[in-house]
Formats: sequence, C-alpha cells, structure tokens
Amino acid sequence: MDLESEIPRFLAFIADQPTRAGEAVDVSAYRGDEDHAYELVKLCADRNLVRNLSSHDAPAAILTLAGRDVVERYRRDLADPVKRAAAARTGLLRWLYQQKAAGAHYPITTHVLQSEESMYLGERLTEDDIDRAAGYLHEQEFIKGTRSSGMRGPLRTELTSKGEDCVEQYGGNVTAYQQGSQGRRNTNTFNFGPITNNGGAMAVASEGFTQNTTVGVDQDGIAKLVQTLLDGLDKLQLTDEARASARAELEAVQQEVQQPQPNPGRMTAGISRAVNYFMEAGKPVVTAAFMLIASGYGLPPAA
Repeated sequence: MDLESEIPRFLAFIADQPTRAGEAVDVSAYRGDEDHAYELVKLCADRNLVRNLSSHDAPAAILTLAGRDVVERYRRDLADPVKRAAAARTGLLRWLYQQKAAGAHYPITTHVLQSEESMYLGERLTEDDIDRAAGYLHEQEFIKGTRSSGMRGPLRTELTSKGEDCVEQYGGNVTAYQQGSQGRRNTNTFNFGPITNNGGAMAVASEGFTQNTTVGVDQDGIAKLVQTLLDGLDKLQLTDEARASARAELEAVQQEVQQPQPNPGRMTAGISRAVNYFMEAGKPVVTAAFMLIASGYGLPPAA
C-alpha cells in the first residue's frame, strides 16, 4: 500500500489512541514498523494534518483540525454501505478482468481478497462484501457462474462480455456503465481525456446527461482537471453530503495521478463517480461544473 492511500487510516489510528488533550501520540506501534510511521508523520505534517512531534526516540504526532476532518470523513465513508458495495463491485470486476487476461478459468470468487482490488480506503473488504457484490453482478449479468447453497453469488465466476465492457469503458464502475448504457433523451456525452489545453469548445447544457471519462496518459492534464473541480466545489449547489462525497472521489484521483504509474481505471472511475454527484443534483449543477472546467482551461462554452 502506498503512503498516500494510507493517510486516512494512519490518522484514524492516531485518533484512536488514549491520550489527554494536547498530548503527543507515540505512533511507533503503527503496523509494527517505526520507520514507516516516521515517514507517515512527515507526510501528514507537510499537509497540515498533524503536528510533527517526533524525536530520535519515537515518531509522534498530534492531529490538527484538518486531520480530524479527514478522520471523520474516512470513518463515515468506511461505514457507508453504498460506497462499500460500489467498491466491492468495481474491485471484483477489475480482478476478474485481470484473471481472465492471465488465462485463469473460473477462479474462486473470494480469492479477490488476496489482491489489492479488495482494498477500500486502506482496509480489506470482507468476504460478505464480496459475496454481496458477486450476487448483484451475477443478477445483472456482469459475471457468470453457478451459485452455491448459502451464497448470494457464484463460488467460481468469470466475466461476461458485459462485464468486460464495464471494465474497459468505465474502469469497472457499474453505475456509470448502467447510466451510459441506458442513456437519456436529448443527451450530451462529455469526454475527458487525454486532457490538454489545446483550445476548442465544450458543450455544457442539455436536457439529459451522460458522461464518458477516458483517462489518457496526460497526468498533468488530469491533475489540472481535478484541481479545477476541487477549487470550485464550494461554488456548486450541492448538498453537504454530495459535496463531501465528490470531494473524496476527486481527492482519491488526485492521489492516484501522483503515483509513478497511476492506474487509468481508478482515475476513470473516480472522476466518473464525482461527475455522477453533479448529475444527480440536476442540470444547473452540471452546467455550472462544466463552466468551471471550461473557465479553468480557457475554453469558451459552446454557443
């Protein structure tokens, strides 16, 4: 697990330690790796999430208000059944795609728990999470296999062509795939990426919306897109919950794009989920969001 994705879990560890107000927390026991804890304290301090009180004897820190906000959002998202379900479905589809590409024939479904695709916010998804996901994906014909007694999904499973399309076109984001497949009347399709500042018009308003997010290799362009949306989130007429959820998705993409070899599917899925929150809020919010993007890239909205 990379340091970036581990930040929320690490901050939650600090918050869980029994200390008095204003007292430094010794984090040397985190994951049983003191050197790793030193690195995390420094990284979090650089982002004003903790005060670095480490010494030669031990890594130590105190959460800042910004750090406590991250912990609250992390715990809320970690317990959110909707987000857990979405993460489990996406992870299972992506893992099955990898298995199929490697030549595996009907792998055991729960073996996904041995892979990084079963990680959600730094925590391993449970066997029940995966079984629920498999049951839904089987019912919706994204995967195939024979169900066993007492299980919601197949014991051994494989992707259908529909499941492959979902991974290839939407990074495994089932909701985005379903919305894109069903379509809506008078729909404009918005395509992002590769993102470059190359001029041109951007269509923003329509009676209905779908969006395809195809993330290319332009890491700087993706980073700029995400930062533009993050900077403008407070200007959009979203509910507090939708704004927080969209921010979490965009920040996750921001972390992914900073990796030496970012995962295009994860970036695609993250941006798709963020845009879905805009779409659910209605036409004015979608229009405002794309106006922000247009402005950020110096592009005029289409007439």
